[in-house]
Amino acid sequence: GGRDSLGHFALRRDKAVVFSPSGKAAVCYRVVSGVMLAGGDPIGDVEAWPGAIERFMDEAKAHSWTPAVMGCSERGGEVWTRETGLTALELGDEAVVDVADFSLAGRAMRNVRQMVGRIERNGYGTRVRRARDIGPTELERIRRAA
Repeated sequence: GGRDSLGHFALRRDKAVVFSPSGKAAVCYRVVSGVMLAGGDPIGDVEAWPGAIERFMDEAKAHSWTPAVMGCSERGGEVWTRETGLTALELGDEAVVDVADFSLAGRAMRNVRQMVGRIERNGYGTRVRRARDIGPTELERIRRAA
């Protein structure tokens, strides 16, 4: 998970996996509405990524699924596009926020303040909790929604 934004989700229980012929790399994916969606870079040995990607593409073809990848690193994007002919689209940047020092004040945060205001006016809110503090009924509802 150090190279791409979705790496820490790769081994969730709701993912399927295809391995490279050498077994040294794998692509973790989920099928949603006929799209075989790989989350992030392949895992494992970078040199074995092409084999895992080839198996991923073979699996998509065998089931008539549309292959796609989301949240890969720049290097992952280069390998995916080179090996598959898929087109890369940059969706945006991520940020690491130091919560203790974060503020919406100042000119640089104007757009963010506007978005926060829009979200609040639409009735949305945020609560941050540890997963262990969420009751079983709510946790099941969250799992179904995810």
